[in-house]
Amino acid sequence: MTVAVVTVRTIAVLSGPLVLGSYLIGSIPLAHLVRRRRLFRQIEDLGSGGDVADAMGGTPAQRGREGELAVVVYEALLPVALATVAWHVVESVAPGSGNPFDNISAIGYLSNQALLVWQSMALWVGAAAVAGQVASAFLGLRGGTGIPGVMGLALAYAPITYAVAVLVFFAVVTVTHDHRRAVISALVGAVGWSWIAWVAEIDSGWGAIHGPELSLWITVVGALAVAGVSRTSDYGSRFPGH
Repeated sequence: MTVAVVTVRTIAVLSGPLVLGSYLIGSIPLAHLVRRRRLFRQIEDLGSGGDVADAMGGTPAQRGREGELAVVVYEALLPVALATVAWHVVESVAPGSGNPFDNISAIGYLSNQALLVWQSMALWVGAAAVAGQVASAFLGLRGGTGIPGVMGLALAYAPITYAVAVLVFFAVVTVTHDHRRAVISALVGAVGWSWIAWVAEIDSGWGAIHGPELSLWITVVGALAVAGVSRTSDYGSRFPGH
């Protein structure tokens, strides 16, 4: 009986659709759709002779806040869910899963690294989902801040880095009372910590092992979030995801 041998090409061919699919799913503009629906409801309330204060504040506003909170939770969990799916899909065919594996192919050589290949794919599939949230393919590369998604991924894969970012955020917001500056400082602090933790070989907690790839990943998702926060003119007056 012939046994199929998994190669680097197999992993590469599988990785492309996973990353692209994650970006497109992350691009679904749920927050945009929720806001449009809320606006239409407010217009309908005004058109039906409802109280103006009620239509622009009051109960409809409360419904809007509840809707936006649900979107923030969704945006935080989506990248983690997609990363988990990628983890299990790649793990089922990658070396170490019991399948015969050839680590040499025409497109590259799979060498030893700090992260297993399915951990690596999970990180980058999650990052692709955050990229979709920040630069949606359906909104002309516009979108939200990506903060909820980054927080969800960091808590799952880099918990110590997440804790450092939270500490920096509260320290800066206490001194400056500026949420935008605090968020950007927290992201910069997280990136700096990830590189220090790699060089100093600091324990990473339950997440991925500190190393060059994790540090690069944190730098990329941090840069995405900084870009999202920087272009949001009223950041801090709304929920952090939008």
